[in-house]
Amino acid sequence: MSMNVTITSETISECQDFLHIIYDDKKYLLEEFAKEYKTNDFSLDKKLKESTIVYRGKRMTYDEFCKANHDFGEELKFVDRYNKEIYPLEYLLIMRNSDYYKAAKYIKKTEQCFQTARYYLLNSYDLLKTDFEVNWSSGYVPQFLLRTMDFTTAVVWYNSCFDYILQVAYFAFGIYKKTDEYTDQTSHEDLLKKCTYDTMGKIYSQYKTVPNYKALWEIIIKCYNALSEINSWANYIKHKGGISFKGLNPPEPFHMSMTDTKGNIVAESSNFESIEIDLDDSLLVLKDVHKAIYDCINSLIDFIDFNSAQSPKVILP
Repeated sequence: MSMNVTITSETISECQDFLHIIYDDKKYLLEEFAKEYKTNDFSLDKKLKESTIVYRGKRMTYDEFCKANHDFGEELKFVDRYNKEIYPLEYLLIMRNSDYYKAAKYIKKTEQCFQTARYYLLNSYDLLKTDFEVNWSSGYVPQFLLRTMDFTTAVVWYNSCFDYILQVAYFAFGIYKKTDEYTDQTSHEDLLKKCTYDTMGKIYSQYKTVPNYKALWEIIIKCYNALSEINSWANYIKHKGGISFKGLNPPEPFHMSMTDTKGNIVAESSNFESIEIDLDDSLLVLKDVHKAIYDCINSLIDFIDFNSAQSPKVILP
């Protein structure tokens, strides 16, 4: 005798209920609002200006919503010192100090990386794209999904900023010359492969009594510590299947385990789950990271002082 058992389960994404719109004293989900009031491509955007937005229990007028986006952007300062201060000196750097010239090029890369990260962070912070950009009839889940995608992209770019910061210091003061097996014939590509935090730390441990090197390392280590959490996130994003966000995906209806013939558990469905973070809380972490990298870039440029290319600070004996 055999028996078939069918189990039906339905789960929904919590984030579909994150955002509501109150219009004419009635509260709507995003898709409900679209169904009720959409008459053309821009009709909902116009109605939004007369509405109250409720996001995860927090109410705000349209003006307050716009102001929040503006204020968040104002806190994320630009670094544009390469074009204004360093580029005009490059023709002198390449003749007087080739290491400073290399560092200048990596300042440029650092700033570009930093501005890219800022762009994606701003996109992720934006609670609600217009109906013209993302069809409101689909509800809030697609909006929240796009925000998480922009967030993960921002994490990777911010984390990459630190690699460029290391390269700036590595080349500016000739630290690369202390790497293993270095010769004048070592290619630039091979030098880059050795520019890691561990390598820089190992070299610093040999010269940490040199005052200028100690001051330089304090700039680097302060930034490194500020990025420790997003470094972990970036590692999950690139190597461990990404990170998950509270409320984005419906909860798994079942937990599954596999056992051997003796009943020992050899694998569980939970083994394949990513770390879970709250998007809105984590945006504040990224804002702090932005400030830390901003401070680090400025401190590093001030410390190097590209105008002193002919008589740079002595870092290594």
